[in-house]
Amino acid sequence: MFKNLLKELERLKDGATLSIPIEADERGYLDKECPGTNCGYEFKVLEQDWIDLLRDEEVFCPMCGHAAPADRWWTTEQIEKGRELVIGHVESRFDKAMRQDADTFNRQQRRGGLLRVSLNVSGTERQAVMVALRAADILDQCITCPICEARYAILGPAFFCPCCGHNSVERMFISALENVRAKAGQLDTIRQAISLAANRDTAESLCRSILESGIGDCVVAFQHFANTCYARLPEVTDPPLNVFQRLEQGGDLWRSAVGKSYDDWLSAAELSLLKVLFQRRHLLAHRDGIIDDKYIRKTGDLTYKIGQRLVVVTDDVVRMADLTEKLGGSLLQVTAGSERAVGRAEADGTLDHESPRAFTSTTGSSAPVLRTRRLRDRVLSALEGMADDGGVVTSTLGELFPKAGGAEYIADVHQALIQLKDRGDLKLYIEGGPGADTVFEVTLLS
Repeated sequence: MFKNLLKELERLKDGATLSIPIEADERGYLDKECPGTNCGYEFKVLEQDWIDLLRDEEVFCPMCGHAAPADRWWTTEQIEKGRELVIGHVESRFDKAMRQDADTFNRQQRRGGLLRVSLNVSGTERQAVMVALRAADILDQCITCPICEARYAILGPAFFCPCCGHNSVERMFISALENVRAKAGQLDTIRQAISLAANRDTAESLCRSILESGIGDCVVAFQHFANTCYARLPEVTDPPLNVFQRLEQGGDLWRSAVGKSYDDWLSAAELSLLKVLFQRRHLLAHRDGIIDDKYIRKTGDLTYKIGQRLVVVTDDVVRMADLTEKLGGSLLQVTAGSERAVGRAEADGTLDHESPRAFTSTTGSSAPVLRTRRLRDRVLSALEGMADDGGVVTSTLGELFPKAGGAEYIADVHQALIQLKDRGDLKLYIEGGPGADTVFEVTLLS
């Protein structure tokens, strides 16, 4: 009686695949969401770069750095909307099958008898329409990774490239200082909100804590940033632990390494104030802000007496962030031209993008190297998947990555094949130059 319905159930028993199209936004970016526990950061990746550059095995969250395979980065909304479409599709097929069964049953009944049985499927006939999942609103912050050239868009702070996992220490440094300024600038709003939600005492304690932590956050951000910049320099040993939290010793290291120091990049008044602020951070971290003789001797700050407690005001925090950023900018300029690791990697094709000594932020000179290596890996992986039992592949350049397209990309694939042949990974016969219809034959070598 329910022949068609049973057929549909049988089809679903072993599982079924349903493709749901996903739209890019008006600038060509796809929505993604971190699958990491307690993260769920939402961002976008340019669709073409998601196809060309990102590896199926590993994608990185721009916020937390969590790594997961490429098929794990669906957004919550995409999953929910996709589930609705799948359920609607299944219900439509069941509805159609039941109506067909009912029609068949009714046509088989004899006419003219005293008793007639009929089947009827109530309700409006369900029609499954497979519509593309719409993209979320565009994000204003668009970033191009200086290492692999992947393009992605973010909301708020983010630190890692989703393609290569490169950790932008500059971005982390600037973001940390911006957060310090933002919290200091919103103290009145915070104080008012906490006073209404709790009481004035709690509000004042929280606001004082925000200001005091701002001083420390600037020092920690500068320590990490300066340490990374210093590591770019040629022929330097690892610096002492937390040396860049101590301005005098850190400055001596820079003078030995590059012939310049903090007093070359800041005015005498600026450096004097920064020394006072760094010492105040030391008091807050190690003496709960209680003034001691060491602080007065090192800073010459006579506005306090020994035993008093330090008072941090908004201007202290803002000036700390400004001076720290200015000093960081000078460190970036003096180290950006150092090409010790990058130059060697460009020469032999062994750039390690995870090494801080291979990091480059302003020239991006390592990007073509890493991009070429990734493309070679993708081409080799695709050939391995297409090869017959003898390790032979006969195809065209356009068929190797049919979704990518573009004359420039086809030319890159052509070049990658030649490099793989020169490297001894395969034997290659190719007819003509780089074109989508160019035929090639490859024999993979074990």
